[in-house]
Amino acid sequence: MKNLGTILMAAAVSSLFGASVQAAGCHTVEAGRFEYVLYECDDKVSASDVKKAETFLAETEQALGTSVAKVEYHKVALPEQIDALTGMYGVGVTIPKTGRIYSTRTFHAHELVHRVAIELGDPGRFFHEGLAVALAEEKGWSRKDVTKRAKVVLAQRRIGDFVKHFERMNQGDAYAVAGAFVSDLVAKHGVAQVAELFRHAGRSKNADGAFIATFGTTLEAATTAWAQAL
Repeated sequence: MKNLGTILMAAAVSSLFGASVQAAGCHTVEAGRFEYVLYECDDKVSASDVKKAETFLAETEQALGTSVAKVEYHKVALPEQIDALTGMYGVGVTIPKTGRIYSTRTFHAHELVHRVAIELGDPGRFFHEGLAVALAEEKGWSRKDVTKRAKVVLAQRRIGDFVKHFERMNQGDAYAVAGAFVSDLVAKHGVAQVAELFRHAGRSKNADGAFIATFGTTLEAATTAWAQAL
């Protein structure tokens, strides 16, 4: 699967492209709050993509109630390059510790959601990916799409497996389940309340405690009831 994007939980950097490429790419472009590091020497960033990125970043900041000073955005050509640079294969990766984005696109809304969300806290991969799917819908990944897929998947698997072991699951299924559940939270409680979940979690990855503090019920009870109602 070509995943929508990934928030990287543990990087194992390969030396395939060498330290100099990893550090600086070919050239950089400063555009507003974005510093684009371009790995293809003839690559450019269009004015329309810069505008879309700036607009989406601002909208996401407003929705989540936090801000980002600067975005370091590494644009590469292939997922294999992202794998070599981060240890994670995909069309996009955001590293929590640094906020650095790696993507095959010059405008990648999914990764920009990650970039803003890591300023809030870390309730775990399930919620990070779910929020990015919910706020950055793409073709084939609308709320209707992911809910339909989640219903099929959860007829065979427990939702708790996806919450606790996101990385071990089929990634297409995992993104759909997380995206559908978080989209439902946003629809019922509002995105600001979901942002509070991240704040309550802090850097602990304690989704259980954060969920009770935010929504007044256990994560297990909420996910089980939601899955049964699909």
